[in-house]
Amino acid sequence: MAIASSRSASTGLVIGCIIFGLGSLIVAHVDIGGWAMAFWRLAISGVVFAVLAKIMGQRLPRSRRAIFYGLLSGVFLGLDLALWHESIYAVGPGISTLLNSLQIFFLAAIGFLYFNERQSILQLISLFLAMFGVAMIGSPEFAHNSAATWGFVTGIVSGQC
Repeated sequence: MAIASSRSASTGLVIGCIIFGLGSLIVAHVDIGGWAMAFWRLAISGVVFAVLAKIMGQRLPRSRRAIFYGLLSGVFLGLDLALWHESIYAVGPGISTLLNSLQIFFLAAIGFLYFNERQSILQLISLFLAMFGVAMIGSPEFAHNSAATWGFVTGIVSGQC
């Protein structure tokens, strides 16, 4: 029984990763607008998660603080998705996903500024090389795409969200 459960969990994980990975391609080819796409993605996933929570017997939190922060994180997720979708429309799924993935820099900055985390020399070198790589990959876009500035701004801000 444990093997079957483990196998179904692995299968579900692989299917979820494939669907998640195809998200930027779906957004690139379904032209309903970034904000509308974000709304519908969140609406459908909200229904799916509500059904799964009901099936699994999970209850909503009772703490007002937990509810507030849960709703606030939903707002930022909505902004993240909408801005990422706008970036996809402006510069394409590859570069916009790369820009959205800059969130690691913002997390490192939050850790440094708010939690007094210190980066090692190797981590700082890695962060610098990653930033340099993003600049090298993204900079040619400005030569031939008039919407590149909008795509880069929305992609980076989506990573901040």
